[in-house]
Amino acid sequence: METPTAPDPTLEELLNRAVPQIRPGQIVKGRVIDIAQDRVLVDVGYKSEGFVAKSEFMDTNKELSIKVGDQVEVLVEGMEDEGPIELSRIKAERAKVIEELREASERDGEVDGVIVQRVKGGFFVDVGAPAFLPGSQVEIHPVKDYDAYVGKTFKFKILAFNPEKRNIILSRKAYLQKVKEKLKQEILVKIRPGKKLTGKVKNIMPYGVFVDLGGIDGLMYTKDISWSRIRHPADVLKTGDDVEVVVLKIDAETGKITLGRKQLLPDPWISVMDKITKGSVVKGKVTKVSNFGAIVEVEPDVEALLPKAEISWDKKLKHPSEVVKVGDELELMVLFVDPEKRRIILSFRQLQSSPWDTLEQNYTVGQDVTGVVKAVKDFGLFVELEDGITGLVHNSDITWNRRLQKPAVAFRKGEDIHVRVLRLEPLKRRVTFGIKQIEGDPWATAGENYRPGTEVRGKIVELTPEGVYVEIRDGVEGFIRPAHMGERAEGEGPPALDQDGRVVAEVISLDLRKRRMELSLKTYEGVPLAEAEATPAEPPAPEPPPETPSEA
Repeated sequence: METPTAPDPTLEELLNRAVPQIRPGQIVKGRVIDIAQDRVLVDVGYKSEGFVAKSEFMDTNKELSIKVGDQVEVLVEGMEDEGPIELSRIKAERAKVIEELREASERDGEVDGVIVQRVKGGFFVDVGAPAFLPGSQVEIHPVKDYDAYVGKTFKFKILAFNPEKRNIILSRKAYLQKVKEKLKQEILVKIRPGKKLTGKVKNIMPYGVFVDLGGIDGLMYTKDISWSRIRHPADVLKTGDDVEVVVLKIDAETGKITLGRKQLLPDPWISVMDKITKGSVVKGKVTKVSNFGAIVEVEPDVEALLPKAEISWDKKLKHPSEVVKVGDELELMVLFVDPEKRRIILSFRQLQSSPWDTLEQNYTVGQDVTGVVKAVKDFGLFVELEDGITGLVHNSDITWNRRLQKPAVAFRKGEDIHVRVLRLEPLKRRVTFGIKQIEGDPWATAGENYRPGTEVRGKIVELTPEGVYVEIRDGVEGFIRPAHMGERAEGEGPPALDQDGRVVAEVISLDLRKRRMELSLKTYEGVPLAEAEATPAEPPAPEPPPETPSEA
């Protein structure tokens, strides 16, 4: 069976196959074959020529920009079976631009554009098609004069692209950040800690200075600007200054660069340690005065502290400015030096006349004086004798009574007090006072007043398993052992003890060296203790010497 063969193509079909297939919206290339009064004929290789409005080939000077034979790209707008094709050069160029913009948007590329006009919220930009640039995207740093950008050509990144809705949004800021990041990476590869660089002061903050290193910023903290103490970086540097710096540190994760300036300058502390030692006398200039003291420059870029307490011997000094002022040049004694911490402490008063120097001329041991209580502590009292002279009254020297309560119960800060000078130690800046010594030692007469067998009256002040302590008089106590308490019923107190804890007892032994008196309770039948207490017995008077027989 024979296979049917297809009929031979007609001449029309052959012609259609030979003619390029074009369609509306397609961009094609053609050749100018004729220029008429208002249109230009273009051969695009189709069955019929196409025409383009002559105005589309006019330049800005209203001159025709093409001639017969030139090759042009046009966009097919309309087609008919018979008749010329409607073409547009402008729409072809616009479609080509749109396609280029689309490709740039997809590959995160950049486009060139001219900022044509400032509008609400930003700018109108011509990138071959209308686009919008928000004001926040025009620059990395804050903008003061937006009008200065109008009419200038820049590169942009495309943030949003939708030509059908005529929505193309640009960002110059994103482009600048990309360039800056690229430059930053290139610089980071070249620099390393210890490398010396030249930069320009870009911005000054209270905590430091930002330095432009040629596309990347580094931060120089205030402490790394100078070896001397700086109140504010603006006191040393100004915006726009060229500055020599050294790279101190690079953060690999953030790319943060820390810079230093003082590290390129001689360290003044290296040589100053040979000159300034503890106890030496130095000259310095006061650079600052505050509540805590003064700052003194003792060498160029080397400052030391003059504490308030070391300015004057006068404890009533309210503010250092009463004695020293900025600009004063002083001679000072070095009290403390710490090279590692770069710390020096000075004293002005140590080179001034001290009240301790004349202490032994003005006061003597055993002298009774009046002072002011400056502080009350658990261990005693601090008493100010005069400005700069403060001494201690220890608890043991306050009263003869060993049962003294805490000093704070009996004394108050600021009150006047009479004391006796016990010790003078001017070299140690120390004075010791006493209070009980003014009253006299009550045990001094105990040998005469409290002989064994003497009847005494007192009050129980402490009950212990070892016995009972009885206060006979202020500073003099007696002790009653259990064996000398007498007979008593179970649960009862000592005999001859009333509700107030008063007793009548007999001295059975006396040790003046140990200041110890032992007592024994006595029972007075028929004599109430209250009655006996009402007429307290005086210590017995010394017995008169035996009479000497008179001569006959």
